[in-house]
Amino acid sequence: PLLSHPKALGLAEMMNVPGVLGCDPGVLEKLEAFSHVRVDGHCPLVSGQALSAYAAAGVSSCHESTQLEEAREKLTKGISVWIREGSVAKDLKALAPLLNLATSTSIGFCTDDRNPLDIVTEGHIDFLIRGAIALGVDPRVAYRSASWSVARHYGMGRLGAVAPGYAADLVLLDDAK
Repeated sequence: PLLSHPKALGLAEMMNVPGVLGCDPGVLEKLEAFSHVRVDGHCPLVSGQALSAYAAAGVSSCHESTQLEEAREKLTKGISVWIREGSVAKDLKALAPLLNLATSTSIGFCTDDRNPLDIVTEGHIDFLIRGAIALGVDPRVAYRSASWSVARHYGMGRLGAVAPGYAADLVLLDDAK
C-alpha cells in the first residue's frame, strides 16, 4: 500500500533470500511491484551464484556485510554496500579498508538498529564519519559515503552534495582528522 507514497524510496530489507532464490510467487510479485525503485537487500553471508541470482532479482543494496570479502563480492555484483554501525552489529572496523575514492560511489553508511541512547551519546551518521576517519579513511571519502553516494543510489535528486542547486544537511566535525 505504500508503494505509491511520495516519500517511499523503495522496498526495504528483502530478507526472504530463500524465497528470492526459490522463485516464490509472492516474493517475485513483490519484487516486480517494486522493480521501478530501489530494493534493499538483507543477505548476510550469501555468495557465489546465489548472490548473483539475488542481485539479478533486482536487489540493489545490502547492509548485512560483516566481512571484507563478503562486501567486496557484493560490490562486484552491483550491490551497493551500506556499512552498518548499530548498537549491536558493528561492521565499520571490518569494512573500512574497502573504502576509497573508487568504491565510495557504491558504499554508504547506515545505523540499522542503533539505540536512541547511543545516538544521543555517540552520534548517528556523524559517528560513522568520525569512526571511518579515525580508521584512516580519507575524510573526503568518508563524507561522500555518508551523503552523496546514498542520496544518488536512492534517486534523491539534488540532495547529498555541497554544490550549487543542491540542498544539504551538513555534518561539521571539530577536526577533519
